[in-house]
Amino acid sequence: MAGDRLGEITGQWLEKAGRDLAIVERDTNQTDPITDVLCFHCQQAAEKYLKAFLVSHLIKPPRDHNIKTLIDLCAEIDVGFTGLNDTAYLSDYAVDVRYPDDFYIPSVEELRTALEDARRIRSFVMARIPLREE
Repeated sequence: MAGDRLGEITGQWLEKAGRDLAIVERDTNQTDPITDVLCFHCQQAAEKYLKAFLVSHLIKPPRDHNIKTLIDLCAEIDVGFTGLNDTAYLSDYAVDVRYPDDFYIPSVEELRTALEDARRIRSFVMARIPLREE
């Protein structure tokens, strides 16, 4: 029973992450995409995929938006996660692009890089989460 609940919670994290990524994939190639918002969703997707991995391994994820912190926690389970350290910059999109005091609008190229890295995190995590057949 507890395993069923664990699978359900992991699935919820994955669903939310997928929805964040879906909006970015849908809107990145629009004329004049809203890059700051879409980069935020790249960060959110990455964060949620990493948290799904932690949950799937019985670790309560911290209330933290720092991708490096989450990668480090995941690496305690699977050292391969250290190969994702170059995606830690995604944390900047959690806060820096959202408030006027640090006003910053990423370029379309930055958005495409963020999307590529969020997809890379998704693929890496999905290959390592033990998903059960229902």
